[in-house]
Amino acid sequence: MPNSPQQPTILVVDDDEINRRLLLSLLDAAGYAVRTASGGQEALTAVSGQQPDLILLDVRMPDMDGFEVTRRLKSNARSASIPIVLLTALEDHESRLKGLEAGAEEFLTRPVDRAELQVRIKNLLKIKEYNNFIVNHNRILEAQVRERTSALKISEAKFHTITESAQDAIVMLDREGNISFWNGAAETIFSYSKREALGMNLQQLVPARLQDAYRKKFANFQQSGTGAAVGKIRELVAMNRDGNEFPVELSLNAVEISSQWHAIGIVRNISARKQIEDRLHRMNLLYNALSMCNKAIVRSNSPTELFEKVSRSTVQSGGFAMAWFGTTDPHTRTLRPVASFGEGAKDYLHDLEVSIDSNHELTPAGSFSSIDQPLWCQDIAAASVLTPLYERAITAGWRSFAWLPLNCEGAVTGALLPYSFAANAFDQDTRNLLIEMTEDLSYALDNFAHIAQRKRSEEQAEAQLAHTVTINARLLEANKQLEQSKAQLLQSEKMAAIGLLAAGVAHEINNPIGYINSNLGTLEKYMNHFFVIMEKYEAIETENEDARPLFQELHQFKAKINLERVRNDTRLLIAESQQGLERVKKIIIDLKEFSHSDRQDQWTSVNVHHVLDSTLNVVGNELKYKCEVAREYGCIPDICCLPTQLNQVFMNLLINAAQAIEVRGKITLSTGQKDGMIWVEVNDTGNGIPAENIANLFDPFFTTKPVGQGTGLGLSVSYQIVEKHHGKIEVHSKQGHGAAFRVWLPVKQPDLQERRHEPRTIAGTFG
Repeated sequence: MPNSPQQPTILVVDDDEINRRLLLSLLDAAGYAVRTASGGQEALTAVSGQQPDLILLDVRMPDMDGFEVTRRLKSNARSASIPIVLLTALEDHESRLKGLEAGAEEFLTRPVDRAELQVRIKNLLKIKEYNNFIVNHNRILEAQVRERTSALKISEAKFHTITESAQDAIVMLDREGNISFWNGAAETIFSYSKREALGMNLQQLVPARLQDAYRKKFANFQQSGTGAAVGKIRELVAMNRDGNEFPVELSLNAVEISSQWHAIGIVRNISARKQIEDRLHRMNLLYNALSMCNKAIVRSNSPTELFEKVSRSTVQSGGFAMAWFGTTDPHTRTLRPVASFGEGAKDYLHDLEVSIDSNHELTPAGSFSSIDQPLWCQDIAAASVLTPLYERAITAGWRSFAWLPLNCEGAVTGALLPYSFAANAFDQDTRNLLIEMTEDLSYALDNFAHIAQRKRSEEQAEAQLAHTVTINARLLEANKQLEQSKAQLLQSEKMAAIGLLAAGVAHEINNPIGYINSNLGTLEKYMNHFFVIMEKYEAIETENEDARPLFQELHQFKAKINLERVRNDTRLLIAESQQGLERVKKIIIDLKEFSHSDRQDQWTSVNVHHVLDSTLNVVGNELKYKCEVAREYGCIPDICCLPTQLNQVFMNLLINAAQAIEVRGKITLSTGQKDGMIWVEVNDTGNGIPAENIANLFDPFFTTKPVGQGTGLGLSVSYQIVEKHHGKIEVHSKQGHGAAFRVWLPVKQPDLQERRHEPRTIAGTFG
């Protein structure tokens, strides 16, 4: 069958521009010429102009849905033969049935699989090509029939001229069935000359097995001029002079002459047409097999499932007697059967070994080479070699078979072997279709290999992910333990600082308690005097008749105890006691806040000056005997911070500053703000820090103090707290001239979930 040299044209109809572009890209990449339409009416107009070879039609469109467009195209004889594939997201049976009733050839559900779309288009275009061939051929045949029929209506004067020039045999029979007219075409078709044929009974042109039926039917014709073939065109079997049977097409009419029925028949040798029809039938079977193969490719989940479906369709739809698939075994170097279908397949394949090691196409051992070329055995009985592959085929009654290699990732990995009862079953068209089928199967095997590789990669990725999750969980647990250790370390440093301050805090508390106790003793004495005075007043009230001696005694007692001084001094004692108690209360509160470990700090907005004052209240006794503390506070805003942790930072800096002063010195506390940050500086007049120690100041356990006087954790913990606040600590010192520590803290904290770490600044000048 001739192939069209032109590029197939596909009309894409979809109201969605993105869908049109997507299909345009897919089809253009596949080598098709593509036209587009955005609606049903536009599609009808496009088809009425230049007809496409195939239409991809969206079901849901605003102006006219795909079902209506399909009905209109199929109702038009000019466009009825164009294959239509409906595209929709609908998956219900009713919609599919509606589309098929409208005349659509295929129905694809979105999202469309690229491979399935290309396979469907490819099959429909091929079916359309062969349908067009059949339609054109039938038109030719119908035209010829009409031409021959019209010839009978020509005048009798031209009858002989026409009959002699006719390509079909024209035969007339008399009442007895003897030939009375025999044209030149009849001589050619039946190989009898006119001289031989005239007067010969037509029965001689009928095969022996059909002669009894012929005699009965002709007897009926003699009586009534009627019969199954009269007035109709029938296909029959005739026999020529050599005894060879061949198909003919008979157009028979009855003519009454002198009250006797005569027959006029036009006989056409349709052997060539039958061959074409047989070929077309064969092609339809093969195309059905190819279509089933493509469906199996789309729907199969493994190569074995695919081979089972294709071997079945090759026999049931392709017209072959048996088909089997084999895959190469790299260890035994043989073709191992994996799927088969057809009567006798099981017995044929039992213990059958087909080697793939030979350098020859066929060898007496029954082996094939592994070259990537199909092999065609058109007549097994005539083969020059007899091997189990051939002998078993002859026993099963098969006459021909083919070897069609399958490729996967560039290597031959198996083969398809179809068998036929007929010799010479593999004409060129059959070969082309089978080769195309194996190419599609090879493409599917590549896809299966890629899918298997992808699954292995996914499994490896999942295993790696599970491993990563496990490691992350361990890291989270380790981080949690580290945070707990840091919290414990922070609390330990707090408690160490409290231990260091304990004596001073006890002295601070003892002073107010001492004078409170002294005041209370004096107050007790004063109160006893008040009780005596009250008793005397009570006595006066009782003995009011002669009260003058008592009044005189009371007056002397008031002069003795100096009642006015007692009254004034009592108020002062009470006031001093209250002040002392307040001082003790404040020290205890500040110390309690500083030492809390049973609760989590909360981020809150506070004024750093209050934090500094609270810290000074706790460490005041530690400082006052060695230095003077000067406060040079600037104007700063409230900041978001963890106050108790900042207490510890400032306490560490203040204690370190005091310990750096050997005799008597001064610590200056100053504050300020710049560029959205506040700073707190602790400046002392101590001995300063050696240059070689500055780089190690914030390292854990680094200390220059004597053994037993420091843990080496104070500045390390302070650095971590400031870093947690997204701040930094700057150090400036010169040995012999004191040291200055400046703490920078942001006014507003960034996202508390982020922990942005800035590099340490441990030396240099202040900005």
